[in-house]
Amino acid sequence: MLTSPRRGLHRIGKKGEGGGETDRHRASTMQVPCKYHASTPQVVTILQAALHENRSRGELQEAAQLKNRDNFRKNYLKPLVEDGLLEPMIPDKPRSPKQRYRTTAAGRALIKAAGEEER
Repeated sequence: MLTSPRRGLHRIGKKGEGGGETDRHRASTMQVPCKYHASTPQVVTILQAALHENRSRGELQEAAQLKNRDNFRKNYLKPLVEDGLLEPMIPDKPRSPKQRYRTTAAGRALIKAAGEEER
């Protein structure tokens, strides 16, 4: 059986055809997951934007100067919330249009550490 015409031809054997799977075009390494690194300037900017005032997703995205909404949500906003650096004001409704975010104590500590590294 031939599959995946975009990646090249693969032969995938079925049980009983002798040998299992033969893949001529296997990637040599796994892709690195897309996730922010806590020391990036965008992360610090996002945390600083939500430090004194609750901010919407759009306001945080604009502060970080990132244009793609999906990229911002998946690679910055969601990991920051999961890591406890940002907290949603309406945790039961993450997709609410009234959702706002604020920086947590852990986020404030990261901002302080980033400020000390720059000196």
